[in-house]
Formats: sequence, structure tokens, C-alpha cells
Amino acid sequence: MAEFGGRGNIQFLLAAVQAACKQVLGTAVEPPWYFPSIGEYAGLLERKGLEVQTAVLIDRPTPLDSTDALRMWIRMFWGKLLSRIPSERQNEFLDRVEAAARPMLFRDGGWVADYRRLRLMAVKPA
Repeated sequence: MAEFGGRGNIQFLLAAVQAACKQVLGTAVEPPWYFPSIGEYAGLLERKGLEVQTAVLIDRPTPLDSTDALRMWIRMFWGKLLSRIPSERQNEFLDRVEAAARPMLFRDGGWVADYRRLRLMAVKPA
């Protein structure tokens, strides 16, 4: 059994970060993650001799717990990217991420991460 980010995971958040990078750094950056589709990952497991018994993509919008939670999420998961941005421009960058993300990820007074999970079960045949 395994569960991790699947194809489409944090797509709106990634788009907001990319928009802010273009505005502040003048270029997009490569995300540090890979979110496979069911077919990609099932094929990989099968090539390694496993039999995939179940695989499903699950949309799991996840409320973030404070008004500054999106900034904290960026700091936690994109710390390396933030280190590339001059400290005097980091708040501008975070403001731009929030502005770009707000239409899709700010709901009912709070931020929601657009998580999409790939959950699967595979076994090694006897």
C-alpha cells in the first residue's frame, strides 16, 4: 500500500508559485516533485515484477489552519526556492503567490491546499 501526490496534485498552487517566480525572478522554476499518473506508476511497478491490484486518484482539498498558512506552506516546501529570492523581495513574492492562488484556493475565509492523492496497492506474485 502506498499513497502520495498524484497527477494534478497542487496544480493551482504550483501555477501561483510559477506566476510569482516569473514576476519576481523573471523566470519559472522547475518544481522539486514528480506527481505520476495511475498509468505511469502502475507501469513502473509492473516492470519491477509487482501486480497492481488497486490504484485510484483521490481529490483531497485540505484546509490550511491559519490565515498565513499558505506562506508557511511555501516556506516549508519551497525553502530552496525562497533562498534564491533576495530577502527584501520575499514578502513581495509571497504576496504575489497569494494573489495568484486566491481565486482557486481561498474559500470561506481560509486557504485550502489542492491535494490530489494517488493511492495504490500492489503485491509480488507468489
